[in-house]
Amino acid sequence: VCSAVGVVPLSLQYGFPNVNKFLEGAWSIDSHFRSASFEKNLPVLLGLLSVWNVSFFGCPE
Repeated sequence: VCSAVGVVPLSLQYGFPNVNKFLEGAWSIDSHFRSASFEKNLPVLLGLLSVWNVSFFGCPE
């Protein structure tokens, strides 16, 4: 979605200012992932939660 192939159609549909906000959000969460400790790292916690739900509760992937 964040490559030129994804950004161009999104820009045409939603306008470049909105897509730019989307890309800023993607950059922000990428930066957070690289800098936050595991205890406070949202992408890591969501990944672990997904493993937990599939492994222990039988939720579909």
